[in-house]
Amino acid sequence: MTPETTLVFNIGVGAAVITIITVFLGLLGIIWKGKKEIGEAIKEGIKPFASIANSITEIQTTLKDKLGVSFVHTMVEKGDSPLNPTEYGASLIKDSGLERVLLMFTHLLNIQALP
Repeated sequence: MTPETTLVFNIGVGAAVITIITVFLGLLGIIWKGKKEIGEAIKEGIKPFASIANSITEIQTTLKDKLGVSFVHTMVEKGDSPLNPTEYGASLIKDSGLERVLLMFTHLLNIQALP
């Protein structure tokens, strides 16, 4: 047999429980305080990739048109209807000026439809 060193801590159960609870609450407090900072760090970290989203949509559309490769544009349009864009798709429509063009086109169609 190999001799082993045995460590014995003479602390009461109450002190051990209070110590465990204190350490747990301390760690929880540190995590809670850092939650906002961690969230901001993640947002800052993915900010450079936000511009890539437009490129991804363009590449998907080009591949679909040229090669017949089918992609689901879940980033831009909802599954139930292409006339019901996602929040990101609506921002693309508005930022690109397409919304204004569509409104003018609709207005012209309404004028021509009148007797």
